[in-house]
Amino acid sequence: MASFKKKVNVSRIVLIASIPVILVALVLAGFFSFRRTLARFSMDFYYPFYQAAKKVELTAAGQALAMRPRQELAIAVEQLQRQNADLAAQVKCLGDLEAENEYYRQALNMPRWVGFREVYAEVILRDPASWNEQFVISKGKKDGIAAGDLVLTFRFASRGGTPECVVAGRIIEASEHTAVVATVVNPECRLSVYLDDSNANGTLVGNGTSTMTARVLHLPLKDGEDRAGYSSDEKVVTGGFSEQLPPGKLVSFSEQTPPGILVGFLTVSPSGIKRAAVVHESGLYAEAWMKPAAQLDMIRFVVVLLPTGPESADRGTDAR
Repeated sequence: MASFKKKVNVSRIVLIASIPVILVALVLAGFFSFRRTLARFSMDFYYPFYQAAKKVELTAAGQALAMRPRQELAIAVEQLQRQNADLAAQVKCLGDLEAENEYYRQALNMPRWVGFREVYAEVILRDPASWNEQFVISKGKKDGIAAGDLVLTFRFASRGGTPECVVAGRIIEASEHTAVVATVVNPECRLSVYLDDSNANGTLVGNGTSTMTARVLHLPLKDGEDRAGYSSDEKVVTGGFSEQLPPGKLVSFSEQTPPGILVGFLTVSPSGIKRAAVVHESGLYAEAWMKPAAQLDMIRFVVVLLPTGPESADRGTDAR
């Protein structure tokens, strides 16, 4: 009997001790179930008090600002403007770095030409009076560059794409560490070119900055009534043949020009004639006008193609 009573007492103690635990569990369960509702209710309830405190804060800040001297405010505005200019410069710098990174990323995918090696250079000097006609690059004879070498640039592709190499011009003068590039619109630049669609060869001569075009001379006359029936937008590529330059210049570029590189596209005459080509006044050949494929005013980096044959042995001291 005493043992039974002892067991009953123990059960009561356990039951009484478990009641607080059960109550705490019920409270917590209710809290987690209704906390979102309670939170919304408390936010709505206390919102007027929060709003009143915020209005007081803003009013005090406005009054403090109004009490500041004008000179102090002007200094603060100037500092903010300076900070804004610094941030804008940093953003521009980051944009330039991203564009340059994409340029080099695409340059790694550029094609290679058998019998030539590539020398990468940066444009370091331009004359505002002849901005699109010529510029100076950061490599010269020491790197193997010589007059007549072909200079290429890139037409950018979309991000991750492969750029297209196009002709920018030719080297017309080289010093030990720099070289002068005459672009395809410079009258000093001459190229043997080939018209893809017409299967015709000609000689390209720069037409000057005023028109931003080049002339394609010595094109064969066609049969029929329209003897100069060359179409606008026809592709012009390098032909790889020899050209005769003005006196004192290099005579032959045949071994310095790989064929098939895009130079530009035929365009209507800049003189107002609604044609891409006309018969030359001599009546012996046709001449056409070409717009460059390269964006000449935006060139920052170039690739100079150097021949690797026996004729390159006497080039710059570091030519290999």
